[in-house]
Amino acid sequence: CWGAAAGRTFAEIKLAVTSLIDEYVQSGDADEARRCLRELDVPFCHHELTKQMLRAVVEARGGDKAKSLVRLLRALVESNEVSSSQFARGLHRFVLALDDLSLDVPWAKGELKEFLIRERAWFPLEVEIAAEEGIDGMSNHHIENGENGVMENGNSASYAVPPEATGAARREETSAAAEKGSVKAAKQRSNDILLEYMTSLDVDEAIRRVAEELADEPNLPAWHAHALFVKKAVSVALDHRDCDREAVSKLLWHLGDAKASKLEGGPVVQHASFKLGFASLVSAAHDLRIDHPLEGLHAISLFLARAVVDELLVPMDLVEYVEALEHGELDSPSARSAASCSLEVVRCAKRLLSARHAAERLYRCWGAAAGRTFAEIKLAVTSLIDEYVQSGDADEARRCLRELDVPFCHHELTKQMLRAVVEARGGDKAKSLVRLLRALVESNEVSSSQFARGLHRFVLALDDLSLDVPWAKGELKEFLIRERAWFPLEVEIAAEEGIDGMSNHHIENGENGVMENGNSASYAVPPEATGAARREETSAAAEKGSVKAAKQRSNDILLEYMTSLDVDEAIRRVAEELADEPNLPAWHAHALFVKKAVSVALDHRDCDREAVSKLLWHLGDAKASKLEGGPVVQHASFKLGFASLVSAAHDLRIDHPLEGLHAISLFLARAVVDELLVPMDLVEYVEALEHGELDSPSARSAASCSLEVVRCAKRLLSARHAAERLYRCWGAAAG
Repeated sequence: CWGAAAGRTFAEIKLAVTSLIDEYVQSGDADEARRCLRELDVPFCHHELTKQMLRAVVEARGGDKAKSLVRLLRALVESNEVSSSQFARGLHRFVLALDDLSLDVPWAKGELKEFLIRERAWFPLEVEIAAEEGIDGMSNHHIENGENGVMENGNSASYAVPPEATGAARREETSAAAEKGSVKAAKQRSNDILLEYMTSLDVDEAIRRVAEELADEPNLPAWHAHALFVKKAVSVALDHRDCDREAVSKLLWHLGDAKASKLEGGPVVQHASFKLGFASLVSAAHDLRIDHPLEGLHAISLFLARAVVDELLVPMDLVEYVEALEHGELDSPSARSAASCSLEVVRCAKRLLSARHAAERLYRCWGAAAGRTFAEIKLAVTSLIDEYVQSGDADEARRCLRELDVPFCHHELTKQMLRAVVEARGGDKAKSLVRLLRALVESNEVSSSQFARGLHRFVLALDDLSLDVPWAKGELKEFLIRERAWFPLEVEIAAEEGIDGMSNHHIENGENGVMENGNSASYAVPPEATGAARREETSAAAEKGSVKAAKQRSNDILLEYMTSLDVDEAIRRVAEELADEPNLPAWHAHALFVKKAVSVALDHRDCDREAVSKLLWHLGDAKASKLEGGPVVQHASFKLGFASLVSAAHDLRIDHPLEGLHAISLFLARAVVDELLVPMDLVEYVEALEHGELDSPSARSAASCSLEVVRCAKRLLSARHAAERLYRCWGAAAG
């Protein structure tokens, strides 16, 4: 499920490609070669096929073998069995290796130059651009070992550049080469501008650089450079998270809006450039789907629909895209052969635009906070709390919170409400705020993870707050002891941070929570909370501390593993370090690791998700782990870890709105295929969810979300060839 190359190393794929080419050279059977390529099923590694075929062409130095290989390569590219991006990447890799190859094959550069001049008619544009790299020092007119492409021994006569290719034709070639160089430079500048913008989020600086730097390219008009920037912006955004995609959408809107750009003379990027840039993006949809198999096409459709909502495109542009695709009028051979993929993108964008409240939905397609700055959200939250304190109308407050629609920022609501409770120092205002906060948490309008994050932020700010509100720590400690009955577990863990120095029994300004002025008497800790109850509290606090430490160790192990991909070292650390936690049995620590592994993987790319799946398999397989005494992680820990993950699906969907639930379902189904879980475990999850038996309040209130995850996993497992598909679903570079 994590990609077509799953289960094979790159060395094995290279060997298979070499064998395929050798068999084709001996038999000349193109149909058999294409069938073998389909069976190999590694579209992400077709650049290796391209590289090896080019080397074989160059080494053949003309003749029937070279012609036969070129015919096969051309057929693969024109039928889109090898995509233009993979062809370009393979050619780029071959060009980079030319200097080393020339030591063994002195005529390599000359043969490659001849090949590029002779076959350029069927090359996609990006292939020609890639070919320029590494061979700029070669003459456009003379090849290393002879003139006009004729080698000294005559072997390449059949591949010679015709002597009449001079004069106007040569000038045209030089002009085309200069334009391609400018295109390449504009793409590189666009990439630099985008990466800097995603780091700084400085819109004005990005606009200035687009206006100034992309207008400086010789042999390339500004409108063309801007179209390249539009395509590059969306392509780069696809490799990043939703917050970066929203940032790119905002930048494009600023570039296309005269007032927003703050520059004189109209918008920086004109409608014609947006239209051309998105047309190029749509035509490349098939290649982009290979790089982003899970969400690529839908994400492009969202960008396309958002551009219409932002008035960068007009609806008629989508109609023209459809007509061009249906009549084969796009200028890329790969786009024509993959027209169905491009049509799917445009039609999906049209459906998104025709939906009810389309504009409002598309303004928020990249996450709930899209369209507002954090400062604006903080101000709205402050206003909401002030209105509630004055009116006491909880229903109105909850309605306003739903309208605000920023579940990603509910941690700010939690933080501000806690501050208001602490500053109120008891009394009706504090009680009213606590009632509202409890109602929001128990109804899951504020998720447990957002509550925990808000409490954590408030705890970190306690020292500064105590300068203005000396009783802040005491009030917070009273609040935590008094209200703990309705707290989710992770909220209690977050509360431990920053207040460990406070006594478990005495509050700063008084004993048992009674403030010296008596204001907090109604909030006092009852004096009978001693003896066995205190020992139980101490034991629970120790266990929470161990849980927190196990989560931190799990996170450290996973981050190191994703950097090194050293499975054996990761297994050793899990086996040794997670068994050392006091007050926490190893099976519990391992369950926490399983949940943390999938949660961390959701924040990373598909290749990392595949790596995590492999690590979990090694941990659950006695032979794979290479350790004596059975698997490192037992079935019970996997079952508990995935149950905890399923119960947290609602919170994870907020962090990953576009693909979160489906990705969790894939991990769950993959665990069954890898025999870490058994199918009966999924049945038990469904029964527990349907009867409200999971132990998390947020899981019960969000049971429908968790059920969706498990049922999706069951559908994936019941599909035809399920095991094979689930070994290949995260993109072809997986494994």
